[in-house]
Amino acid sequence: YFSRLESIVARRQWAERAAAPICSRYSHALIELLSSVKRSLRICEGESPLGPVRVDAATPLPLVSNSLSSDCGSWEWNDGWISSNAGWEVWTGFVDIMEVEWKPPSRSIVRTLMDGGEGPPLLREGCTVVRGNDWDNRDDADNEDGKDEYDEEKSAKEEEKRAADEEKKKKQKDSKRRLSEGDKEIDPAEDDDPANDEDPADDNDSACEVDQAKEEGSPELPHEEPDELPSAAAASSGNEADEPNENEDGDLCDLESTKKKKKLATPKLPTGTVLSIEPWGGIPAMARRVRWHRTGKEGVYRYGGNGGRFDLVHVETNDKNTRVKKKHPPPESLEQCAARYGFGKRRKCNVILRLSNRKHANADNTDTCCDGIMEWPDFGAGVLVECTIYSDGAVAIKEKRLLYGSKDSGWETRFGQPSYVPGSEFVILPTLNEDTMSSHEELLGDSTFLVKDLRKKEDGERVRVTSELHLYRGKGWKVNSGDITDGNFLSAVSPMQSPLICFDSEFHASSFSLSKDKRTVTCLAADGRGIAYGNVGFTKGVHYWEVKLEKAEIGSVYIGVAEKPESTSGGFETQPRLNRWLGWGFVNFRATYSAGVERVYGAHCHAGDTVGVLLDCDAGRISYFFDGVKYGEHILNDLGCAFENVSPFGFNADGCGNGGAGQGAPSGVDGGRNSRYPANGAVRPKAMWPVIGLRHPGDRVTMSAKCMSSHGIDAFTVMKNSLA
Repeated sequence: YFSRLESIVARRQWAERAAAPICSRYSHALIELLSSVKRSLRICEGESPLGPVRVDAATPLPLVSNSLSSDCGSWEWNDGWISSNAGWEVWTGFVDIMEVEWKPPSRSIVRTLMDGGEGPPLLREGCTVVRGNDWDNRDDADNEDGKDEYDEEKSAKEEEKRAADEEKKKKQKDSKRRLSEGDKEIDPAEDDDPANDEDPADDNDSACEVDQAKEEGSPELPHEEPDELPSAAAASSGNEADEPNENEDGDLCDLESTKKKKKLATPKLPTGTVLSIEPWGGIPAMARRVRWHRTGKEGVYRYGGNGGRFDLVHVETNDKNTRVKKKHPPPESLEQCAARYGFGKRRKCNVILRLSNRKHANADNTDTCCDGIMEWPDFGAGVLVECTIYSDGAVAIKEKRLLYGSKDSGWETRFGQPSYVPGSEFVILPTLNEDTMSSHEELLGDSTFLVKDLRKKEDGERVRVTSELHLYRGKGWKVNSGDITDGNFLSAVSPMQSPLICFDSEFHASSFSLSKDKRTVTCLAADGRGIAYGNVGFTKGVHYWEVKLEKAEIGSVYIGVAEKPESTSGGFETQPRLNRWLGWGFVNFRATYSAGVERVYGAHCHAGDTVGVLLDCDAGRISYFFDGVKYGEHILNDLGCAFENVSPFGFNADGCGNGGAGQGAPSGVDGGRNSRYPANGAVRPKAMWPVIGLRHPGDRVTMSAKCMSSHGIDAFTVMKNSLA
């Protein structure tokens, strides 16, 4: 328990971060226990029972600290509690993931079957298999399973059965012919012999006399010709029944002889038994070792390897192994799964790069290295990076490890697999910008890597992914090599700071138009409640930006944050229609708006006014500020907390995360404050994007250059502050 104590305290403190400095009794007891353990370790010598700290995806790891000192020199600055851009250089941009050069696999039907609870079972040891569709596409395709012998036996059986059927039909035809000939011989109409004619009246008289004699008790009347009557009767019966009996007996004999023939043996199916699960091409569980029943041979065969090749089919047979009762479809291959999540298609992902702690990388003081955090809002993650700035202006960025975000899910579009892969490296160079009025310069570079577990189905080669990184920084950026502010750490100089937030040129309503610098959006037509997304999103930290209303009618401008919606078709091929206001925001007729629900809040805003937005991702609060003219007087007003419980990380502890409740702010989650928060058990982070909504033609707003962004604090900083 003590080895996990620090991890438990860190996770619990982060779960209750919205209510800081207030904490629950349970959290307070954990802090006291950890304090006692640390105090006893200082007094008593011995091995520490505390183990390494491990956290889940909803709890960030220790972030990069700013080693530059500030004028205030307070502990809040050193611990990161002060949200400021000082000491950090923030670059924004995007990564363009190119389309993969491969033939996209077809969509598997297994996903539909699994949704209905009828997916195929796992092909494990002891299961029965037969050869599959890709059997002949192997380099060493052979008859290991005995399929050729089975086909020969099956053909011989079918030929013999066909001959037997023909012989049976022939015998039945002969029997019918003999029966028809026998009927013609005993036909009474064709019998001309008068000796065979008998009078029915005589027979009736004789029968009456016999009956009368029996009734009177007299002795039986003797027959006149006792010897000739039986012979005549025999002759008569013989003429009528002898020939048909011969034919019927012959037909029965033929049927009995057919039944007595030996039944044709059904050949055994060329099946095999799975002995073990094997890797294929270095990818685990992509092949099976099988022993074939007919030949006794063993071999390793693909079952999803080489880009989704299946040499085997999972079947169920009867006890005699002569008939297939059920054939299971092949499972979804790795390539099909990755393609279903958008891998292989071109995609644009926005990024934010924060650089700090610059120092000389060599003895000549020509190169500079620094620590940094690269935020990937589309994946809800932040990555620790190591940057090297060379004397010729090139910048090398290498990803080291994941600081926050989901490590084992959601990375298919970038890496072709659910898990994050560290080690990606970009080398970017400054580009020539012909626009002399621009306040920023662009750096461009690319990176390629081979996906570990994906293969091309046509040739079995590995899949290569190419990505282009576009970053923008203020013009005149350089490292002040002569100013050493703190030990070996250097400061950066950027006379013209590039604006952090502008609009995304590819993610806005079709009725909107963007300016050349992408900072102004105008509504051209009334097509519902259109919305435009910003170029950057935030998963963690504290962020502030301002929006100026250039031209707006009352109730027609929506300012807030939202998650990026998925396509209406459920795939990555098409972009969703952005014709409604999404997320949580403020409408300029003194109201908040979320999911169609309005609530009185703030103040009326008109053309010329400026609205400031403060998004605290760590505490889960959205607040607004008003900068404008009221009753002829310029005022700056804090409108207070508008929403709570909208943290991208969620609040994964019951009864915690309601820090905005004291201000009467509405909850940002369904169900209100008294319900269980949806983040319980769901730790995958999301991202909040600045959004602007317009409704009337002619409405126009501008994203101000005044903005601030801080990556915030982490769980270990909160725990350290509690133990101080």
